[in-house]
Amino acid sequence: SPTIEQIGVGYKRYVTVSLVGSQNVSSFNVTLTSSNPAVATVNAVEPQVCTLSTESNVCTIAVNGVSLGNASITASAANYTSVQSSVAVIQYAYITNEADNNYTQCTTGLSGIESGTCTHIEPSGIGALNTPFGIAFNGKYAYIVNNGNASYTQCDVDVNGIESATCVTKVMSGILINPNQVAFSGRYALFANYNSTY
Repeated sequence: SPTIEQIGVGYKRYVTVSLVGSQNVSSFNVTLTSSNPAVATVNAVEPQVCTLSTESNVCTIAVNGVSLGNASITASAANYTSVQSSVAVIQYAYITNEADNNYTQCTTGLSGIESGTCTHIEPSGIGALNTPFGIAFNGKYAYIVNNGNASYTQCDVDVNGIESATCVTKVMSGILINPNQVAFSGRYALFANYNSTY
């Protein structure tokens, strides 16, 4: 548990394997495997083996999202029925909506953007957007360029995509002039200013 449904590419989710209601069990091996290690792996080793006992009856494993697609994670043990959990490894697509001061987040799969999953998100407070124009990602952060007030908005990104509650907008008057794009090279950020210079 829990049942895994989605993992982002490059992210991991933790699940537990439990031995419930046992008595005098000293060494009970449960093997966990992925049906498609090119899409999702169990920890860094395939297969992963949990050795459980009555005294030590819980094992935590990580399921890693490797690439877009689907896989099944199977837990098996000698003389027991195997249990499977399906996982879809996904990515997100983002569209900035200049006129509405928000962005749209959509799930992408093997067939591209899944339009039925799209959601409009409008950060508020210190993370409010002002005519958002461009978006880029660097590590575990998203950066949205705001054309309306010479600023950018920085947000945390996790397995669920941009965490809008973490967004903070930073005004850079005199440095950014109608910015419309941001790109990253090494430890540098490069802003493109509309009708001006970088």
